[in-house]
Amino acid sequence: MDDGVLYIQRKGFDHKVTIPGQLCYFVESYPIRRAGSAPVAMDKSNETIPRILDLQDGEFFEYSVKSLEEILALRDEELFQEFIGLNNPKKQRQLLLRFVERYNERHPMFKTSL
Repeated sequence: MDDGVLYIQRKGFDHKVTIPGQLCYFVESYPIRRAGSAPVAMDKSNETIPRILDLQDGEFFEYSVKSLEEILALRDEELFQEFIGLNNPKKQRQLLLRFVERYNERHPMFKTSL
């Protein structure tokens, strides 16, 4: 963590977590090295791969409708039914991040007791 920002180290690079929680959303970003070019990475020359890290089992998932369906089917039947009930792959892709956020709201990393 750096100044309150969470990072995941993967394959020797730090990747900023955009949505922290039981399901962490982040984008892996790696420099693309071309023969004869300087080893300096520019944003436009990076390979980016969106991912989800499931903190419950430490598994990395592809950021996709299929992956989120698999997670929700195992962990939250109500959200799973709502997600598959959209019946529109385009709408599901548009709402992926929102369902990750909703999952994290329903399954906080730390439970507080008063």
